[in-house]
Amino acid sequence: MRGKILLEKLAQLEYEQWAGWAAEILAEEPGLSPERRQRWTRLLARGYHNLPPRMKAEDRALARRVLALLHEYLKEGPR
Repeated sequence: MRGKILLEKLAQLEYEQWAGWAAEILAEEPGLSPERRQRWTRLLARGYHNLPPRMKAEDRALARRVLALLHEYLKEGPR
């Protein structure tokens, strides 16, 4: 159970990192297509918990990569 909670928190963090980056790009990049601008604006307004399941799955996949990296690091110990 704790593992699922951690996975979900890391997935939300992945979304928040993307959201920060996307908000900057939206503010600074006039060359974005209107379609992309509209899609990103909608996703930013939704927040992680209201994303479609497919998008949450993508964030969870990235979170699993973080967990695997941490697992390797903890197994080997600091160098």
